[in-house]
Amino acid sequence: MLTLTLGAFLVARADVERDAQDDSAHRAEIAATEIRGRLDEGAALLESLREFMSGHESRGVTNDQFVSIGARWLSPSGLPAAAWAQRVPGSHRLRAALVTRVAPMTVPGLDLGAVPGVAAAATRPRTRDRPTATALERLRDGTVGLFIVQAAERRTGRHFDPGFVVLFVPDSWLLDAARDAGQPDRGLELRIGATSSGEIGGGLSSASSSMALGQRFEAVVPREPVGGAAALLPWIAAAAGLVVAALVMALSLGSARRRADLTASRARIVTSTDEARRRIERDLHDGIQQRLVTLGLELQGVKEAVPAEPRSVPAQIAHLEDGMRRVLDELREISRGVHPAILSEGGLGPALRSLARRAPVPVELDVGNVERLPQQVEVAAYYAVSEALANAAKHANASVVQVNLKMHGRTLRLSIRDDGAGGADPARGSGIVGLTDRVEALGGRLAVTSPPGGGTEITVDLPAAPGRAALQPD
Repeated sequence: MLTLTLGAFLVARADVERDAQDDSAHRAEIAATEIRGRLDEGAALLESLREFMSGHESRGVTNDQFVSIGARWLSPSGLPAAAWAQRVPGSHRLRAALVTRVAPMTVPGLDLGAVPGVAAAATRPRTRDRPTATALERLRDGTVGLFIVQAAERRTGRHFDPGFVVLFVPDSWLLDAARDAGQPDRGLELRIGATSSGEIGGGLSSASSSMALGQRFEAVVPREPVGGAAALLPWIAAAAGLVVAALVMALSLGSARRRADLTASRARIVTSTDEARRRIERDLHDGIQQRLVTLGLELQGVKEAVPAEPRSVPAQIAHLEDGMRRVLDELREISRGVHPAILSEGGLGPALRSLARRAPVPVELDVGNVERLPQQVEVAAYYAVSEALANAAKHANASVVQVNLKMHGRTLRLSIRDDGAGGADPARGSGIVGLTDRVEALGGRLAVTSPPGGGTEITVDLPAAPGRAALQPD
């Protein structure tokens, strides 16, 4: 009896300590997920800013226009400080030619190359076509934050000036995301590079690390001390073995709760990013795009009013009309890339047919019996097809891509298969990793099969009512 009592005591004590460790690890994972979501949101805003710089024709983007874009696109998300910078020939300087006039991007002419992380990010190969984050930087005024950098050309007529778009992300914006998800105000630390932000104090802690935008970051939370009823559990277990069974049930419920919290956190990230994309798409459509259409109509009226002689004047106006149409077409392409309006208006079928028509590789599309689905499900399926088509054209050298959608009960089954080179590694592509996060946030699954020489197939299962129930195995 003494041996059984001692065994029950030790088992209960180990269970309580393991539960405390699991709880702190869970809180660290939630914090890291929320922080990565904020970084992804910042990268999406930077990408939209880059496309605006390269898609704006005429005399190029002015600083007043850059300030206006910052106020409309960046400020609502809490990231108003941005700049477009150019290298100074023969030096390591990065001169900020355009700024949003929000600290630390206050006045044109700032040398962003003086920030070691920005100068290093500008030289990394990935920065040419993907956003790159720096480590946490402590600025002269005491502000702590990181910079997201990506190469971006400024279009001036038919000339393109090389440069970089740079977005400042304060540490408070990242830490607040974790606190909004239920993390306590005390005891949260963010580590990126050699600099950390926040405070956890002494004692045991748990950390969750991840890669985002080419940078490893780590969220650290303290391990809460065992107290109250949990501290008494070993003694209760020593008196009654039934408590062990109750503890096992409690741990199972706690594990389910942690999984549900993590799924809800990832779903909030997906929703936040999609809302930012929709806001930018509406701004492009209702603002710049409509003004271009109006200018085109006015130009057509001028053309009709101008005499036929001399012939050079109507020809010049026709040339301007053609340039206006090209700018409008390019702007519509940018708008569709940010968030396709046809997806919200017509649903998944029409949006995928439009995507297939514009694809650089032939697409065989079968939407089957799919009707309208919840918005987040349609967005996830659309981006899965868009990413797969882009990969097939860039990397696989495919001659055809087959896209099939079918409803299996309450589950949407999406299959994308190409006849390309195969050998794709999902872990090395940020696009596939982001899609996996989006799909799993909705309770779905994404699988990639890509044997060398055998083409690539991406299979996505999405519940028609995301978040209500997990998918059942076939």
